[in-house]
Amino acid sequence: MLTFSRAKFETFLACQRRFYLRYMAQMAWPHPPTAVSQQTAMALGELFHQLAAQYYLGMIDEDQVLNELDDPLKLWWGNFLRTAPTVPEGGRPLVELTLTLPVGDHQLLGRFDLILLGGGGVHIVDWKTGKPRTAAELRHDWQTRLYLALVLEGRQALGLPDLVAEQMQITYWYGRDPSKSVTIRYDEAWHERNWGELSRLIAEIDVLPEANPEAWPLTADLKTCQTCGYRNYCGRFEVASVLADMQAERDDEQGEKWADLLVMEPPER
Repeated sequence: MLTFSRAKFETFLACQRRFYLRYMAQMAWPHPPTAVSQQTAMALGELFHQLAAQYYLGMIDEDQVLNELDDPLKLWWGNFLRTAPTVPEGGRPLVELTLTLPVGDHQLLGRFDLILLGGGGVHIVDWKTGKPRTAAELRHDWQTRLYLALVLEGRQALGLPDLVAEQMQITYWYGRDPSKSVTIRYDEAWHERNWGELSRLIAEIDVLPEANPEAWPLTADLKTCQTCGYRNYCGRFEVASVLADMQAERDDEQGEKWADLLVMEPPER
């Protein structure tokens, strides 16, 4: 049995071999050390999430916290206090909720920053402290698709048996600039397509043999290999960067030039 999260779907679609190595063979993720700046950004983002959770649980003096914080947390928290979504009258917040749903022999998994119940529907909220993204990008993101589908299909567990897709929305709230926050509304037609795609992907993974890594194809997008910690297992460690640069320059070219590029790959191991 597999537990399918956003990361698993994204990994499978990016490279089936990476999915096999990471989740089926359960090989260690040989990722290079994270840069100090990135570690700091991740730590600040985690702290902000903790503060937001405490706020909705009524466990924090928001003004005192604001006075004690340094930038960029102080900026994010000030923006939060001014613009964060409010709990609907008579509603309730579900904070840091993990929701699982059985699908065949597997499970779907979502970890939610905040779900606001009430006001005639469900409002999913996800805190973002990174660079804002467009509504078009977020609508196709697997976090959006999985979270909306998971809540609707799991509505019984939330005590909302009569919930329909049109009563649902998800907001990505950006601490850097709340004016760039994006709210996406769900609907039944989108849910049917979305749920069908989720089910199809799970079925596609189910039929691939667990004992045969060669049945899980390598990605054709060599740029993906540049940041993949598993590329040394696939024969692409030495040439990933070179191939990616060449591919970027030749994206619009066809035929023999692309065939010559592929010849440069070492054999798979």
